Amino acid sequence: MITDKGLIYGDLVRVIKDPSTPANPFPFEQNLVEKADNYNDNHGFKDWEIHIPDSVVKLQQNYRK
Repeated sequence: MITDKGLIYGDLVRVIKDPSTPANPFPFEQNLVEKADNYNDNHGFKDWEIHIPDSVVKLQQNYRK
């Protein structure tokens, strides 16, 4: 699909039918929280002042609505 902003590839667009919840987080959310110490100290997270919290609940509270 071509838009006035550029090109959108179909394989880059996904529809989330079942949003994550504290009781049923997405695998990537669980992975971020489990490895928060590694991410917070590496990969440029500290340079950009990005901090992964220590729980999925806190991570989900930071989402923009």
